Amino acid sequence: HSITPQEPSSPPQQPHVTPPAPTQGEAFPVTFQHVLDTYFALLRRVEHLEHDNAA
Repeated sequence: HSITPQEPSSPPQQPHVTPPAPTQGEAFPVTFQHVLDTYFALLRRVEHLEHDNAA
């Protein structure tokens, strides 16, 4: 059975080598967007608190 996995493992190796770059490129914007969303969410909360304190 160990020979069977080896055969499919060879072809996927080619595609597997290409994804790392695109995957990193895609992962970074997603993480960056997540950070931005969190940052703006916190900003809105702070602004809301400031308005409450002013009133």
